[in-house]
Amino acid sequence: MKKFLSVLLIVSLLIFPIKTFAATDAAPIEISDTPLDIVSEDENISVTAAAEGITSGYIYNIKNVYSGKYLNIHNGVDANGTNAYQWTKDGSAEQNFKIIYSPATDSYTFYAMCSSNGNGRVLNVDLVRGVELLASGQNVNLWHQDAGYTQKMVIIPLGQNQYRIACKFNTDLYLTSCGTGNGSSGGTSSSSTGNIFISGYVGNMTQHWIFEPVGPAPTSVPRGHVESVDSTGVTGWVWNNGSPDSPVEVHIYVTDDYGNQYVYTTIANIYRQDMYNCGFGSGYHGYHCPIDWTARVPRTYTIRAYGIGGGNPELGNSPTTFTVRECYGSVDGFTTNGLYGWVWKPDAPQSAITVHLYVNRMNGEQVGVYVVTANEYRSDVQAAGYGTGNYGFSVGLNYASFPEEQLRVTAYAVDGSNYNNSFWSGIYDNRRPINIIAMKDHNGVKFITTYTDPANTWCENIGCTAINRFTGATNSAVVNRIKESSFCIVDTHGSATTIGCFLDGVEQTDLKTEHINALADGYFNGTRCVLLAACYCGQGGASTPGNMVNTLQRKGVETVIGFEDEIKFKRLSEDETSPNYFVMNTEKRYSLWVRTFMQALGNGSTVQNAVNAALTAVEDEHGTGNTFGLDLVYIAGNANQIVKH
Repeated sequence: MKKFLSVLLIVSLLIFPIKTFAATDAAPIEISDTPLDIVSEDENISVTAAAEGITSGYIYNIKNVYSGKYLNIHNGVDANGTNAYQWTKDGSAEQNFKIIYSPATDSYTFYAMCSSNGNGRVLNVDLVRGVELLASGQNVNLWHQDAGYTQKMVIIPLGQNQYRIACKFNTDLYLTSCGTGNGSSGGTSSSSTGNIFISGYVGNMTQHWIFEPVGPAPTSVPRGHVESVDSTGVTGWVWNNGSPDSPVEVHIYVTDDYGNQYVYTTIANIYRQDMYNCGFGSGYHGYHCPIDWTARVPRTYTIRAYGIGGGNPELGNSPTTFTVRECYGSVDGFTTNGLYGWVWKPDAPQSAITVHLYVNRMNGEQVGVYVVTANEYRSDVQAAGYGTGNYGFSVGLNYASFPEEQLRVTAYAVDGSNYNNSFWSGIYDNRRPINIIAMKDHNGVKFITTYTDPANTWCENIGCTAINRFTGATNSAVVNRIKESSFCIVDTHGSATTIGCFLDGVEQTDLKTEHINALADGYFNGTRCVLLAACYCGQGGASTPGNMVNTLQRKGVETVIGFEDEIKFKRLSEDETSPNYFVMNTEKRYSLWVRTFMQALGNGSTVQNAVNAALTAVEDEHGTGNTFGLDLVYIAGNANQIVKH
């Protein structure tokens, strides 16, 4: 509710009254006894606001038919509460009003040209203190635009170029003049000579007005603001008070550091309650110009925004800048089926980025290219603060189609900008793992200490880092370990046709040659070399096709190594509960043998030469008569194989 001055302030004859205090039972309206030519007494006339003969955007002098005087703002003072009254025509700006029609409200607003050249304050009905409804006798003055119902008028044609001016929200109340004299600043009541107020129908020409066009209003200039630039686009508002309810076109220019320019257009027609509350027409003057930053190269851009019309002025806070960041993400892991990861463009979070994956050998030779869209939901990615989380990707890879060696995998983000940055690069070891299967025997002797540790020490020598050690296994598990390995050592008890299987010291069903024979031909085709460190596995050599060494080799292992004789034990204690009840008689000898064997493989020796080097080392250390079966080694398959990756 606007503030009002008291009766005492009115009586004081202040030069610039703000608001008048008038009772609703105001003094009788001064009506002349002189007969008047009444144009229309029909109260059923049309109240459609778009009046014939009135041009929206034109400036008019508005003449009262009864007095012959003109609607006037006191001294052209541009302040809230300045009184509106009639005055003899003097050609001043205080008698000029720009009339703007609003289709949204089907009403007119009277802009005083003495206020910001027709872009500021407007004609307004001054409400009575404590009374929010329009009522007969209320004064008319100047007030800032607030889009309120006190500022909306309809113009009713009466014929003979005469009109009534009614309140839009109570069309029974009309703009009325008091008498024939000139008004004054302090004469703000309905009985003040020359004053302008609203009144119900009185049946004479004090409520009849003639609009005399002065000419079209000066070209109005849009004004507005760029409020924000983010990953979705440019947001702000623009308004042209020359057409206060009409949307304004907005042009956005986006220019990068190299002078490349991109132009976007939009319309400022989004409803903004804050704009409506501040008197910006209908309030439909916000804009959001979507910009897909996906296709923009990562760099800093300058954004300029222009309101189209009246010279196309640049909007407030323009120019501004926005920096597009490059895509980033990760390849999180490799599985037996392929790899998976995520990637996003932080300044285009609504877009799914295309990923190109290049698989190269270490010498740069390309062996695979894959293309996938990163649009899978990843809850962990979202939880980490990356937008919606819909940026995951997965790629199926046929590892068998790649060389069995280390490979470099590089991931590129292809977002349409032709920048295509690499957001991740890493090494994938496509070499099959080394598996060492060591069992606990039924007496609790830890073969892993006697056999496996020396082998494990030298595993890296053959170029493999994926070393898996197992302290026990069932017969099916042993088969699986051999199948998945490039090089596999099995340390356990054995015979020509069996491999003893122990799981945590508990004896399992032995793996027998009959189990191996039941497998499909080529079952172990991916396995390059197996060392069976067990008694008699190679017994009979080539002359015994049914021994374990020959059986594995026949099912696909390229090279199998086994001992033809037993590896004897030596009793150190008579106490069967002692951990030293049985120890390997070849403890030091085998440790030396396997260590030398692995070292030779790592130096690039063939399997045969590595076996020879291992035996030589044992003989040099313990003498030729103290090899305890380590000299009886049988090799099935490719004895010239070089195991080193």
